Amino acid sequence: MRLIETSQIELHEFFDAVIPLYAIPSHRWEDGEVTFQHFQCGKGPGMAGYKKILDCCGKAASDGWKYVVSIS
Repeated sequence: MRLIETSQIELHEFFDAVIPLYAIPSHRWEDGEVTFQHFQCGKGPGMAGYKKILDCCGKAASDGWKYVVSIS
């Protein structure tokens, strides 16, 4: 499972039973959304949808969550 660490905005992969607790945000898909491929190759920060990732991680972190479920 891929999760985004909320304080560093870094993608982490977890396997089997070692998956930490995480928040699941809800949003609508629009133009300029960041995919896993965009995130991996570093194009995400230049895309319109990246702000939603930053906002989501900020909110989750302020609510005490270390991870959020990752992008598709």
